Amino acid sequence: MQTSNTLKKICFITLSLTLVSGFLYMLPVLRVDVHAQTAAEISSKIKDVLQQREAIQKEIDALSGALDTTTRQAQTYTNALKTLDLTQKKLEANLRLTSTNLSETVLTLEQIREDIAIAEKGIASTSVAVSRNIMDMSQAESESAIEGLLKNTSISDAFDYVNALKTLQTRMKINLKTLRDNRMILGAKRDQAEGQKNKLQSYQKTLSDQKKVVEYNQDEKTKLQTQAKQTLAMYAAQLETKKKERSVFEKELFEYESKLKITLDPNSIPTARTGLLSWPFAGAFIDTCAGKQRALGNIFCITQTFGSTAFSRATGYYSGSGHNGIDFGATTGTRIQAALSGTVTDVENTTAKKGCQYGYWVLIKHANGLSTLYAHLSVVSVRPGDILTTGDTVGYSGNTGLSTGPHLHFGVYATQGVRIVRTEELKPTTTCRGIKTVAAAAKAYLNPISYLPF
Repeated sequence: MQTSNTLKKICFITLSLTLVSGFLYMLPVLRVDVHAQTAAEISSKIKDVLQQREAIQKEIDALSGALDTTTRQAQTYTNALKTLDLTQKKLEANLRLTSTNLSETVLTLEQIREDIAIAEKGIASTSVAVSRNIMDMSQAESESAIEGLLKNTSISDAFDYVNALKTLQTRMKINLKTLRDNRMILGAKRDQAEGQKNKLQSYQKTLSDQKKVVEYNQDEKTKLQTQAKQTLAMYAAQLETKKKERSVFEKELFEYESKLKITLDPNSIPTARTGLLSWPFAGAFIDTCAGKQRALGNIFCITQTFGSTAFSRATGYYSGSGHNGIDFGATTGTRIQAALSGTVTDVENTTAKKGCQYGYWVLIKHANGLSTLYAHLSVVSVRPGDILTTGDTVGYSGNTGLSTGPHLHFGVYATQGVRIVRTEELKPTTTCRGIKTVAAAAKAYLNPISYLPF
């Protein structure tokens, strides 16, 4: 009776595992557009791709160094053209790097697909073995243990009968363990494949955005060369005109913001604490900037700080209210990332009006009462309502809007005091009608340096 109950338990466990295994076996395997290859061939190709990636990265590092030198020089037509040429080469190298990453991910997916196929075959063959074990044990225990022993003519045969039963049970245990192990391997491989699939989609999105940055940079170069055909002096005149337009717009915005009657609850603003926000760049950019501290005379590539700066006092910009964020000297195409998890409040990426104020920008609302602004982008990678986590891509740096050189304007606000307004609401005569801009009460402007991880 005990042997019969044991058999029933084993059969129940086996049937459950077989059904689960069968379900996993029927799940679709992630396929990629790569011809079937041996494991050795795939590993060899991955090695080649990694070597290519290393070479491209060295090329990008060299171009970054050349760009740093060029951007520190005076603003002239010749230097601006040289900067755009170097930027174009760097952007194209970034495209090649992303393409290389795509190739590596596709090959890794193919490798995982082969591992999944092996695991599935193992499950299938083990399931067959377990089924045989069940049939053998059913046959062996179709009669009572006493009857089986009495059928044997000798004690030796009786012992062989007992040993055969034990061997069947041992095989069953081994096959059940193998089945469980293969199922765990299959689950892990599918999870790994899903992760690689997400990685692949991320690279595809990055590649698409980077192509747009290349187009943007080429467009900027074409415009610059068109101006030069008329007269080299026009470049300086264009810069001066842009500075005047920025001054007018800042004045209009200041006048509008002065009329905003917004009461801020002090408890809704997080206490200033370094590290509350992360850098709006990847770590490599920050490391590079920190290394250039002596050469640039500042830290982390900051070209203008918050509040009453020497630049704001000398130029008269910002209507005497000071600079409302901090500027980072980021070359066109630098990936900009969310400084904290949050929801995209709004974006502005109107091509026809990208010469106005913040140009292309993204505003993110965070759960702690802060909002962050990322402005003068060349490409916006998100949409209003998108939910982001810290480090997610929001766009790529550029020179859009009332900007005289590639950089990122990074602003921090008390969310309670921020408003998105149409520029025609500022003043009927504004030169930047038809776009959205970010306005805030004076007390809603916060110093980003108080929250960043200095």
